[in-house]
Amino acid sequence: MQGKGSKPVAILFPKDVQEFIEVLFNVRHLCVSDTNEYLFANPNTKNGWINGYNTMKKLAAESRVSDVSLFTSTCLRKQIATILEVLNITDDEMEQFANFMGHTTKTHESYYR
Repeated sequence: MQGKGSKPVAILFPKDVQEFIEVLFNVRHLCVSDTNEYLFANPNTKNGWINGYNTMKKLAAESRVSDVSLFTSTCLRKQIATILEVLNITDDEMEQFANFMGHTTKTHESYYR
């Protein structure tokens, strides 16, 4: 997957999520074009994907949370960064995490710490 600045970013799925993805693969041919290469493909397009931002906003609105604006990928990244700070991970681990998130350690320290 491409992250910020078109850097490749790995996506890690827990075992139980992998099982759901297998189900998606098994029924994919019923609603997604064969030419669509995206895992979370938009069935209404030949080569489009489901927009995560719009999906988060829709689910937040449907769940009637008090402040929908708090449901963003940036807030999620900040939450993860806060948890990592509490866990007191090493600089090497922080660098690995920053790379995983698709940015540099400097960016991570400037915006998420």
